[in-house]
Amino acid sequence: MIDRSDQWGPFSPAISHPERVARLRALRAIVQMSNKHRPSPLADALCLAEVGDDAELQTALIELNRLPAKWRRGIECSYIHVQSYKPGRGKTPMQLEGAG
Repeated sequence: MIDRSDQWGPFSPAISHPERVARLRALRAIVQMSNKHRPSPLADALCLAEVGDDAELQTALIELNRLPAKWRRGIECSYIHVQSYKPGRGKTPMQLEGAG
């Protein structure tokens, strides 16, 4: 069982398996980019967690929590930014209409 404080993103119990896989892949992409594509136990664990096994998901969370706090926060912030993206954010009304 995943602690309530860790139930975010792909670790939320309230999402479907396909949604979990999508979120795991998004998080893994951020980890790989942050790690400059070097091998990463976290990226490997996130990939393995896609099969839907609770133990593999727990392992991925353990690997994430092993990261230094500064790096982990950076990954979490990037993940939140990616997940909360809305088209048109930051554009003026004229740009959204195609005039700018």
